[in-house]
Amino acid sequence: MSISINNIKLRFFNENSINLLLNHLAVVYAFFLPIGYAGYARSFIFSLMLILILFRKKYFYYFSKSFKNPIAIAFFLYTAMYYIWLIGTEDIKYAHWTLHYMKLGFYPLIFYTFLDNRFTTRIISAMIFGVMISEVVSYLMFFEIIPWEFKLENISLPWKSGLTTIGFYKPIHFHDPAPFLSHEIYGPLLALSVTILSYNLINKNTSLIIKFASSIFILTMTSNIFIVGGRMGQLLFFIMILSLYFVHSKKASLKTFLMTCLFLISVFTIAYSSNGIFKKRFDETVSTITNTFNGPINFHTSMGERLGLWYYSIDKIKENLFLGHGTGDQMITVRSNIPDKDAHLKIMPTMHNHYFDIILQFGLFGLFIYFYLIYQIIKFDTKNKAYNHIKLYIIFVIFMISFTSILFLFFMALLSFIIPVLTANKDILKNNIEPIDIKLFTKYFIFSLFSYTYEQLQ
Repeated sequence: MSISINNIKLRFFNENSINLLLNHLAVVYAFFLPIGYAGYARSFIFSLMLILILFRKKYFYYFSKSFKNPIAIAFFLYTAMYYIWLIGTEDIKYAHWTLHYMKLGFYPLIFYTFLDNRFTTRIISAMIFGVMISEVVSYLMFFEIIPWEFKLENISLPWKSGLTTIGFYKPIHFHDPAPFLSHEIYGPLLALSVTILSYNLINKNTSLIIKFASSIFILTMTSNIFIVGGRMGQLLFFIMILSLYFVHSKKASLKTFLMTCLFLISVFTIAYSSNGIFKKRFDETVSTITNTFNGPINFHTSMGERLGLWYYSIDKIKENLFLGHGTGDQMITVRSNIPDKDAHLKIMPTMHNHYFDIILQFGLFGLFIYFYLIYQIIKFDTKNKAYNHIKLYIIFVIFMISFTSILFLFFMALLSFIIPVLTANKDILKNNIEPIDIKLFTKYFIFSLFSYTYEQLQ
C-alpha cells in the first residue's frame, strides 16, 4: 500500500507535473479574461494555482527567477506604490476599492514562476476564444434572441443563509450589447482581438483552415465593435488595422495598402450610415471637439463630463505636483474643487483618465513609475517576432485606453497576465507539451464549465 501511495505522489505531485498543470490552468484563466462575470472564476483558478505552488515547493528557486525579471520588478514597484501611498489617505473606502484591483500587479511575480513559453500560443488563443464567446452572446442579445440580462433571483443554496441572486450576464450600459464588460473595456478588447487575428491572417505559416476561421471572426468582431458604444475601441480598430500594413511594409505592396484603406473606409461608411449608436457617438465627439476650440465646453455630454473632471483637477495637481495626494484621494480632491454650477460632475465615480488618476494620487513620481513599467515591457525581447508585435499592440491599447479610462478596472488583469505569458521562461517544463486534441479540449471545457458554475454560486 505504501508503494502505491508513493507512486501516486510521484506521478501527480512531482515538480514538472505541477508546472504542467499550472500552465493548463493558465489556459483556462486566459479564457475567462473576457467573459468572467465579476471575476470569480479567475479568482477560483488563481487560488488553485497558489495551492499547487505550495505543493511544488522550491520557493526560493522559482521566486528568485521572478525577482530577476525586470518586468516583474516593474509591476511590483508600480503596485507597491499604491500601498505605500496609503499613508495620509483620507478616502479609505475608495483606496480599498482601488487596491482590490491593483493587487493584480503583484501576480506577475507568481506567473513567472511557472509560465512556459511553449504554452504562449495556446493561452493567447484561449483568450481570443473567450472574446468569441462574448461576441456570440452579444449578437444574441442585440437580435433579442436571448434577454439582455439573465439572472436567477431568490435562489436558496444549502451552504448559504438566506436567498441568493445568481447573475450570468448583463450589459453595464443598457443600450450596449456587451454582456460581461463595459463598452469602455469590451470595445478595445475586440479591437485587440481583431488585430491579433489579422496578424495571424497575414502570417505565411498559418494553415488555410485557421486563416478561414480568422477571416470569419475578423468580420463578425469588426461588426460587434460598432454595435457597442465604446468610441475608444472603434478608434483603436482603425489605427491598429492600418498599422498592420506598416508592420509588414517590407513585404506589403501599394495594392495591399490601398485595399486596407478601402476596407477601413467601407467599415466606417457602413457603420455610420446603418448604426444609430456609432453615428450618435461619432457626432457627439465631433461636436465636443469643435466646441472645445470654438466656444465654451459643454460639461453635460458624456465626453464633456470627462473634460470637466480633467479641467477641475489641474489646480489640485499643482498643489502636490511631485508626490500627489495619496492612494484613493483623487476623486475627493477633485470634487472639492468643482463649483456648484457643475455639481453633476461630483457624482462621477472615476477620473476616466489613468494619467490624471496617477498624477493626482502620486504626482510626477507616480507617472515616472508607470512609464518605467511600460518601458520595461517594450524593451523586453521575447526572441519571437510575432510575440514582440502582439506585446507592442497590447501596450498601444493600454497607452490609448489610459486617456479615457482607468487601467485597473480590467486592463490590469490583462496586462499583468498576458505580458508574462508573452515573455515567459523557456526552461520551466522539462518535457514537450501534448498537442491539443479532442481529449484535452474536453478537459479544458469540463473544467471551464465547473469554474463558471462555481463563479455563479458565490
